[in-house]
Amino acid sequence: MLNSIFLLNSRGDSLFCRNFRNEDKAQPEQYWQEVQSTEGKCGPVFECGGYNYISLNTGGIYYVIASNGLNGSPSHFVEMLIAVNRIISDFCGGS
Repeated sequence: MLNSIFLLNSRGDSLFCRNFRNEDKAQPEQYWQEVQSTEGKCGPVFECGGYNYISLNTGGIYYVIASNGLNGSPSHFVEMLIAVNRIISDFCGGS
């Protein structure tokens, strides 16, 4: 189940954050600390602090989905992130 979606810039600042459930909220800072501790070598899907993080890094922007369960397919979430990336690129005039 999708809990949160957020966008971070290359410094870890939150550009957009939306929590969809009223449970414990996944924090962008928790994701960014994990990325920094592995020096950016963590995979696009990993678990940290009880959340599964699925991410896509395109053009210096990190598109991240946080899920707290195993009832979602990581490939489905990656496809969703690609679609969000495509929509934002079209809206902002990116290539």
